Amino acid sequence: MVRQFLLGGVFLSIVAAPAGPAQAAQIDRLTLTAIDVEALFLPDGEWLQGRDYGFKDLDVWMREHWEESIGSFVIHHVEMGMDGSEVNVPVTIHKDVTNGTDFFWDAFQVDLTPDPGSAIIGLTADPSPQFSSVTVADLADGSWSILWETEQDDPGVPIGQTVALDFQFHVDGDIAFKMRETPIPEPAAALLLTIGALPLFRRRSRAIRHQWLPL
Repeated sequence: MVRQFLLGGVFLSIVAAPAGPAQAAQIDRLTLTAIDVEALFLPDGEWLQGRDYGFKDLDVWMREHWEESIGSFVIHHVEMGMDGSEVNVPVTIHKDVTNGTDFFWDAFQVDLTPDPGSAIIGLTADPSPQFSSVTVADLADGSWSILWETEQDDPGVPIGQTVALDFQFHVDGDIAFKMRETPIPEPAAALLLTIGALPLFRRRSRAIRHQWLPL
């Protein structure tokens, strides 16, 4: 762009350099607080940035090695700060999850609950070779639920194998939310667990009834 100015009866021309593209927003701070990670194998008992999770630009990565039995879950609290005031900024979360439990994973569920004043916008999730079916539910209270499931020919996640789970959403500035994760066994395995627990439950029930029998 050329601008002309009159100075002392003489026109001066100044060529203005074209404005460069606006700098894209990116994550400038991330904290994943471990609320309940007893189901994970952590060499030193600590959930650490740089080893277990991290970020670059607008991507967050997490690595988890599970080692508990059926019914286990993990809960993190995520705080994410953005470097600008842009709205509707896309963020991707990539999880590498290893099945070190004692059961086959037929599905995997992630639930996200924003803190007051935070909002998760337009969440989507990608299928994986292990889970070709993925369902995203936008709940009425602002929370989201993602369920990855096996279809007929899917391998699922056998013991010792790793699955990559990716999902994306948009944020308007800083955000904080709770993330709860649950691996889901085959229905047959869950049924066997329930049947196996029945004798123990019955013995406990009889003991409680006996304890309160009138003398």
